[in-house]
Amino acid sequence: AGDLLRDLLFSLRVFAIGWTVGAVSATLVGLILGRVSLLGSIFIPVIEAVRPVSSIAWVPLSIVWFGFGLTGKVFLVGLAVFLVVIVYAIDGSRRIPVDLERTATMLGMNEWQRFRSLVLPGTLTEVLIGSRGALMAGWGTVIVAELVAADSGLGAHLIAVEQSYNV
Repeated sequence: AGDLLRDLLFSLRVFAIGWTVGAVSATLVGLILGRVSLLGSIFIPVIEAVRPVSSIAWVPLSIVWFGFGLTGKVFLVGLAVFLVVIVYAIDGSRRIPVDLERTATMLGMNEWQRFRSLVLPGTLTEVLIGSRGALMAGWGTVIVAELVAADSGLGAHLIAVEQSYNV
């Protein structure tokens, strides 16, 4: 039971760090891509091309780039979460009604005030929805990453239990 608790805590740590990094970076990048049309037209097609690729396909690259340690697993979780949340962040930053922005400008709000009072709350609402959906993607990625390349965590625990029954 002690090993199981240790492995669960390790997996939760990987998940929490990766989910936070992925959600925060997707929010920032999504805000930029959604509001700056030139950057959006360049990078959104790249994101849409990469998004359908399963997180399992990134495991070998993660091992090559980061090795078998914590960083590689956090990268995989962060990437899985990023690719879910960024769609919501872009959409949320683009959904601010033009009439509302015009009205805010007419009432004397400068660009920073409009961003803080209109764009950010509108985007964060969508980001929270995407972040909830990314919980599943992130957790599944933790287990997959630990099944392939780990000596601790729930995925490694599953492998160890399987090997003990096969002896």
